[in-house]
Amino acid sequence: MKNLPLILIVLAGAAIPAAAEEGERMPFPVIVANEEASITPGEQFARISTAVPPNAEVRVQTEHPMVVINVTPADANGTQKEGALPRMIVIDSSGRSALDRTLDRQKLKPGHYLMTVAAGRSSVPVFLQVQ
Repeated sequence: MKNLPLILIVLAGAAIPAAAEEGERMPFPVIVANEEASITPGEQFARISTAVPPNAEVRVQTEHPMVVINVTPADANGTQKEGALPRMIVIDSSGRSALDRTLDRQKLKPGHYLMTVAAGRSSVPVFLQVQ
């Protein structure tokens, strides 16, 4: 059971290429601070266009009973910072959580992040900025 977080990170990370290959179609809506993530044609990830507070609510609308979110520091272009460890958020069947409910209980510092939201066999990469 000690290795569960590591296993979940690996599984969620493995789903990233599948999301990128789907292009502009998102398999499920991801909402942060009442803004639905949207993807622009040609982009590799969806975006939340406005900066959000570090305790912003996260909602994922899916039928799956568990959603795993990896939140990794990124640069302003959405490239994950080399060597940065992701923070993990697990959402139960309620479909709701918040950015400050990471498993390690550490708040996200101001900056850019790439979230990988995984549910079932689908994932959505979402770029956002935390105030």
